[in-house]
Amino acid sequence: MKWRAWGAVAIALWLLTLAACSSPSPATPPASPGPDPVAEGKAVAERYGCVACHSLDGSILYGPTWKGLYGSELVFTDGSKIIAEEQYIRESIRNPTARVVAGWQVVMPVLLPTSDREIEPLLAFIKSLGQGDLPRK
Repeated sequence: MKWRAWGAVAIALWLLTLAACSSPSPATPPASPGPDPVAEGKAVAERYGCVACHSLDGSILYGPTWKGLYGSELVFTDGSKIIAEEQYIRESIRNPTARVVAGWQVVMPVLLPTSDREIEPLLAFIKSLGQGDLPRK
């Protein structure tokens, strides 16, 4: 009988050990966030010289300001209108002459960021400057 009791205890301990070892491990901490896309976009704008022509504060330079650009209504030289969203901004960076905002001339340089890897953070930066409240020329 003693051996049976010890056998039962041994089996119980073995089952507890097995259960403890097979329980799910504590949740792994979340991965640290990647680089800040807004800061990365600002760096892209500075690297390509975009901020020499596009102001960040609404002031008038050689090109339309980026302050409030995203989500604003734009009127083009042909009279058409759109809301400035990601697709339009991408197109304007890659092909500045595709649609020209009324009152502005195309003076963008040939060397522009064209990869999504550079344009995505640039879009985040432009969005961070305000949305839908574009100062008028």
